[in-house]
Amino acid sequence: MVRRMRGFGTLLLLFTLQATGAELLPFAPTQAEMARLPEYCRVRATDNGHLPEFQMWLNRLGPKFRGIHHYCSGLNYINRYQRLWNDPKRGYYLSRAVPEIDYVAKDMPDDFPLAGEIYLNRGIAHKLMKQDGAAAVDFVKAIEHDPKQVQAYLNLAAIYIKGGNKAKALEVVTNGLSHAPKSKGLQKKYLELGGKEPLPAAESIASPGNPAAPDAADGRQDTRSGVSQTPHDAATESGPEQEAGPDDTATSKDKQSGGEASSAGDSKPPVIGTPTNPYCRFCPD
Repeated sequence: MVRRMRGFGTLLLLFTLQATGAELLPFAPTQAEMARLPEYCRVRATDNGHLPEFQMWLNRLGPKFRGIHHYCSGLNYINRYQRLWNDPKRGYYLSRAVPEIDYVAKDMPDDFPLAGEIYLNRGIAHKLMKQDGAAAVDFVKAIEHDPKQVQAYLNLAAIYIKGGNKAKALEVVTNGLSHAPKSKGLQKKYLELGGKEPLPAAESIASPGNPAAPDAADGRQDTRSGVSQTPHDAATESGPEQEAGPDDTATSKDKQSGGEASSAGDSKPPVIGTPTNPYCRFCPD
């Protein structure tokens, strides 16, 4: 029944857009959009298992690579939402992001190389949709899979700040600094939240296990709050850290090439976003 209602809502939205003369962009990324996506997205789009590049990514990511185009579509929908500020269809694109990412995340193995960034980006999509409870769960999962996932700490801290729990936000940021001490975004947020100098050193205060996980009550309350965020509070509404430096990336070049976990906070060139929008993956300047 729920699926039928969602399907009806989607059809109604499509009808409304068409009735007003608006035209949806194609389901698949355009050539320009594909250029902003990771290399594995472009390789998977060829659907040619005989290509050496296809076999390389299949070996690196395993069987999940064959379905990775759904995750790529989710990223592209988020990019469209971020880019099309005045387009009445942008809400539709955002609504399609989570279902596409879910296709890969629902039975993703624990050791999947892209797990950290997949949970991060699904969390960003939930947060853009004002679903803070679901977003917080995803950000915690992103941190569990990749403790150096700087943007997950910043977004999770933003949810606690929004709920008035600055002490918990400081705990999250402090844990983040213990894994990514060079992150300028985490350093600035730590001081803004009342953290004392000297700044936490790497691995000095983080405890093993689940870092600053939100309890169920926090998640439920955030989900019901419905408090809107503005671009001034968040990088295109996804988190409050527009000031985060280029080292505060959600992925690394190594991860995009099927390598080890991201070294966010220590990497040099930015891998995602722009100086004015570090949360929008592969967006144009």
